[in-house]
Amino acid sequence: MKLKKGTGVRLSNPREELLDEELIGRAVWECFKNGDSEGVTEVIRTYLEAVDKTQIAKEGQRAFPFFLGRFLTRRS
Repeated sequence: MKLKKGTGVRLSNPREELLDEELIGRAVWECFKNGDSEGVTEVIRTYLEAVDKTQIAKEGQRAFPFFLGRFLTRRS
């Protein structure tokens, strides 16, 4: 995707941002300052979901070649 220069718009990677501990910490702190306990819970839950999905994806990448190899040898 091409973006026009000088528009202030930038490409972002939501998962990368959700895994940014400093950004998450600032969001939690902002919720605390505003007395938003539901917001604190939601930010932490969203962070943990992103971490979990990232770990599952990494484990899947390691496990997939093994699984595929076993699958192909059984079919032969």
